[in-house]
Amino acid sequence: AMMAHHRAAAANSPDAAPAGLLTWESLSEALAALSQDSFNSVAKLSEGFGEGSAYRPQVDVLMKHLQRGVVETMIERRFTSKGRRLFRLLIDRPMLESKMVWDLAMLPKKEANQILCGMLRAQLVCVQEVPRSADHNAQRTFFLWHVDWDRLVKQAREELVAAMEQLLVRRADQVRECWEGVRRRG
Repeated sequence: AMMAHHRAAAANSPDAAPAGLLTWESLSEALAALSQDSFNSVAKLSEGFGEGSAYRPQVDVLMKHLQRGVVETMIERRFTSKGRRLFRLLIDRPMLESKMVWDLAMLPKKEANQILCGMLRAQLVCVQEVPRSADHNAQRTFFLWHVDWDRLVKQAREELVAAMEQLLVRRADQVRECWEGVRRRG
């Protein structure tokens, strides 16, 4: 309540920033909150007294978060929200056995297997076979699902570049067709 009173008094003062503009106080509060959240996107470097505290954005954390968002969106478009749920599960808990994947994702076995196999064919997830016996019998083998993040990010980057190339080629074709149409009319 005391902080709200000070903010209200500061907002009514003649030196207050116009509405919508960021003040040093609000920036400092936002950076302090970001440095304390579980996302760890901002690191507090030093505690300042007269001139304020020093903060640094965690670019590697932000990049990984952005990459994960892009990859998850790509997966959801191809495999629905259930595929995204399975993918998140494998990112957060690598090397899960098939039964654990079904149970934790709360999906029927058949549906989860169909999605996982589709994701495996698309090389979005990996499976590692761990035999329980020397004869490598499938009945006595654990199948552990996981995500090779580095390979997946590289694959997503390649797919995005290919899509951009296709769009640029399509745009060039459209421009050429438009100019041909203009020349015929003129």
